[in-house]
Amino acid sequence: MVYLIHFDRPYKHAQHYIGYTDNLDSRIDCHRHGNGSKLLKAVNAAGIGYKVVRTWPDGDRSFQRQLKNQKNASRFCPTCRKGVERLIDMVNSLQNLSQKQKEELLGNCRTKHERDRLQNLFRRQERIIREEENDNDQNGT
Repeated sequence: MVYLIHFDRPYKHAQHYIGYTDNLDSRIDCHRHGNGSKLLKAVNAAGIGYKVVRTWPDGDRSFQRQLKNQKNASRFCPTCRKGVERLIDMVNSLQNLSQKQKEELLGNCRTKHERDRLQNLFRRQERIIREEENDNDQNGT
């Protein structure tokens, strides 16, 4: 079984851990007591909480390696995906954000993935506004 752990807050650059085990409860117990991975040992020492947010019951070590090599675990994390969806809803509901408000929202992003998605949404929104202004100018309205 392959499992994905989401940290309550980032530890340096990391927000997730992807592991493999035949016995998830036992493996999580090992992690919690500092007998698992070096990363989770450091996360424990830093006082950062974490939880298993996704499992792939049929996943093997090869699948775990494929996920790890992508270096983008937030894509598979339901907790992070909810954060991205929340940001999308927020941006769609706010039409005319000031630059300061945009910077504040970007500062509240927990992951690089969230920040990148939000910046792309801002760019898309600005492009749509410019296109609407150009259409209005051409139509004389």
